[in-house]
Amino acid sequence: GVADDVAARTIRVSLGWNTRAQELERFAEAWASLT
Repeated sequence: GVADDVAARTIRVSLGWNTRAQELERFAEAWASLT
C-alpha cells in the first residue's frame, strides 16, 4: 500500500482491452479541463 496522504491525492485510471481511443480522448480532455 501507500501512505494515506498519498492515496488521498491519487486517481486510478483503468484501461481494458475494450477501451476505445474515443474514451481516452474524452478522459484527456476532461483531465486537462481540471488544471
